[in-house]
Amino acid sequence: MTTDPRMGRREFLRRGLVAGINRLFGAPREAGPPLVELGDERTIAQLRAISYLLSHLDPAGERRRVVQARRRVPDRALFERFPLWIVPTYPGDLEFFSSRGFACWLPADLLFERRELSQVMDLSG
Repeated sequence: MTTDPRMGRREFLRRGLVAGINRLFGAPREAGPPLVELGDERTIAQLRAISYLLSHLDPAGERRRVVQARRRVPDRALFERFPLWIVPTYPGDLEFFSSRGFACWLPADLLFERRELSQVMDLSG
């Protein structure tokens, strides 16, 4: 994708994200109108954040490795001092957190407690 100097950065990023999503879901360029048309600012912001994260994942992992090597207290010692709650907060979380696929990622030797959002936050306003 080439940059048109008359096109603003926001429009350039939007078109790039749309093109990437369409390629991901198999829409060939010559197929006509795109499968996805982005207009919601929050969706665009989330996709930009994901794009940034993925494009910087390897350098961040290397920096994390260096920092982790200097630590004096391991993660497990910190986890043991705080409650480890699994709290569904988004639609679909309850089913996801109840799945075997999710459970297999949790360390077997740590105790996780399941809570509802209302149990960990004051939602009265």
